[in-house]
Amino acid sequence: MIRTSSFRAPRQLLFAFLAPVILIAMLACGSAEEEPSQPEAPAPAAPAPTAAPAPVQPAPAQAQPAPAATAMPAQPAAKPKPTEAMMESAFSDGRRGGHFRLATGVWFDRWDMTTRSHWSSTQGLNRMYSGVLQFSPRDGLTVTPDLAKSWKLADDLGSVTLNFHEDVTWHDGEPFTVDDVVYTINRWVDPPEGIPQPRVAGFLLVDEMSKIDDHTMTITTKNPTSRILSALADSWHIMLPEHVLSASGGNLSDPEQVIGTGAFKMDTWDVGNNVVTVANPDYFVDAPDGSPYPLLDKITGIAFANAEAAGAAFETKQIDYYTTFPANRAYSIQDQMPSDVSVIRWDSPGFQGIAMNGSIPPFDDPEVRQAFRCAVDTRQIIDLTSVPDVDPPNLRQISFFGTADPNYDDILDYPCLNWDQKEAQQEMAKQIFAEKGVDKIEFLTEEAEPNIVLIIQQQMEPLGVEIEIVVTELTSAREQAYACDYELFWFGQAVASKSPVEIINQVFRPGAGFDMCQAEPPQEWLDLLAELDRVGLGSLEEKEITKRMDTIMREEWNPKVPVRRPDEFQIKYNYVMNVDAIATAKFIQSRFVDAWLDEGAPGR
Repeated sequence: MIRTSSFRAPRQLLFAFLAPVILIAMLACGSAEEEPSQPEAPAPAAPAPTAAPAPVQPAPAQAQPAPAATAMPAQPAAKPKPTEAMMESAFSDGRRGGHFRLATGVWFDRWDMTTRSHWSSTQGLNRMYSGVLQFSPRDGLTVTPDLAKSWKLADDLGSVTLNFHEDVTWHDGEPFTVDDVVYTINRWVDPPEGIPQPRVAGFLLVDEMSKIDDHTMTITTKNPTSRILSALADSWHIMLPEHVLSASGGNLSDPEQVIGTGAFKMDTWDVGNNVVTVANPDYFVDAPDGSPYPLLDKITGIAFANAEAAGAAFETKQIDYYTTFPANRAYSIQDQMPSDVSVIRWDSPGFQGIAMNGSIPPFDDPEVRQAFRCAVDTRQIIDLTSVPDVDPPNLRQISFFGTADPNYDDILDYPCLNWDQKEAQQEMAKQIFAEKGVDKIEFLTEEAEPNIVLIIQQQMEPLGVEIEIVVTELTSAREQAYACDYELFWFGQAVASKSPVEIINQVFRPGAGFDMCQAEPPQEWLDLLAELDRVGLGSLEEKEITKRMDTIMREEWNPKVPVRRPDEFQIKYNYVMNVDAIATAKFIQSRFVDAWLDEGAPGR
């Protein structure tokens, strides 16, 4: 049974010309799933779980600005090196000039990109902003400077001291200072009423902030951790101008308020269609020629209703690049223009699965949560929903830590993921459902055509459970899930770096943006999380700790049902340079500081 509540059919696609060479696709409602052809819904209008704002402490009298460092401070004895870091940018040289045109997915809906979790916001708006730090656009893993030019972790990993570039200005000419950082991080962890922050993630680690001077500060974390560097480099964690937002009570709802310190600044916009940005002549990082980046003169980001519209624009060279395009469509275009077009498969770490409301029956019962997780046949879902004729399949089965799981190669041997055990696991689930009186469950979805939910409905029927599908319009579904007004809810979340801690920070850490009333974690799991925060990305300790955490999640907790995660596919003309198809490209490759256009580009 499918029950529809306030669902709106997609509006018809319209085309208009922004300029002779630019095709604009008007906004239409799309699917909310976090994958290339089915974008995620906007974050809900309800406030996200909040924490007390991190207090600003006066610096001790003897505090001095952190000196510039040449290497990442060492971890304590027996601890591996934390996330790779370097004290210089990873930008490279190229040819100046040109107008770059990219597809940004569906229209991003909100001018405040921090209130959404869909990649169309980063592709549409992020080039106008900077973070405290940033991940390298070359590998997506190395932490590099941004507004902060250097940093030093305390020996005990309890804090980090940051030195910021001087003479940085906002696009309206006002000076950037540490006060803007304090304001922005506090807005993330304790947002104004009605302003959700679903990507708060690693900022939940912040305990307090100490201003030393206008260009130096120390951030103290709740527990010793090097992961604060990744949080500061997260491409979602843009810094915002206090002087602009404080005047509106923290609300960023107008394009006139889109004022950053990034390499590009706002020029014009057409709501639902496009955002045109031009080079910021006062950007604070110089290129090898001695003049400031960026290399491009202009970028136009164009919103399209669907992949077919974007594909038609790409085929006629009205756009140059699309970060995440359906594989079959991308390869068919490449086949037509093999010497001109590149299609590159890239790793998109994240989580797609089913939220279970652990605060109400039946999922307040840990046995029911485990039974339901084990009853879902994720391999069948992969087989039925993968793009045809793509080898290997574009979708992968996942554990709780998604495709960022350090133990990913082991997961198909786990109970309930092992295909050979599926029939027995479903029979056990059927018995538990009968014993507990579970015979009907509501499944909330924001999908117009809820294919995955329909598959699960069919899987549960022989187990004696009727799945009632409730289809609600995009924002309403998220609002219901955040307000705990649901039983089951399908959602997806990509992360900004390939790390299990990023998955935890987005989905499982108490207070995470996608907690959605999951069951409370066992204390042993929380203790292991504190250990995990201390160790380095990619270390043996990380692998061992996450293995133990995953075991607790499977055997005791079962907060959600992990289902799948897609690989994604970049399509570009070969004249587009320095836009690498790295892991998490749709987030990290969104500022285009050193992107450039070679000969043959229409925009040259």
